[in-house]
This record gives sequence, structure tokens and C-alpha cells, in this order.
Amino acid sequence: MEFSELLEEFLADQWDKEIEADILAGRLDAAGKRADSDFVAGRVIPLDALGIERKDGR
Repeated sequence: MEFSELLEEFLADQWDKEIEADILAGRLDAAGKRADSDFVAGRVIPLDALGIERKDGR
């Protein structure tokens, strides 16, 4: 494995750990509630309208 691949993997693991810690600490709760509220109210733009393709192929 090359250094750049090792670094990328390390940084991805660090990001995952930080996000998990934020979730467990409730630091993303308010943002999640706002996103849910915006979705229910129709205040969202579909990703395909922005030219972003879904990774799951749908």
C-alpha cells in the first residue's frame, strides 16, 4: 500500500470516529431535526436537480 493510500484510510477512519462521537454526544441532533423539518415542508432540492448522481443507482 502506498503512503497516500495509508494516509487517506487514516483520515477516513479519523473522520468516522469524530462523526460517531458527535452523534453520540447529540451534537448533530438540531441539524437533523432542521433537515427533517425542511424535508416535510418541501424545502429541499432533489440531488438530481443539482446534477448530482446517486451512488446507489436509483
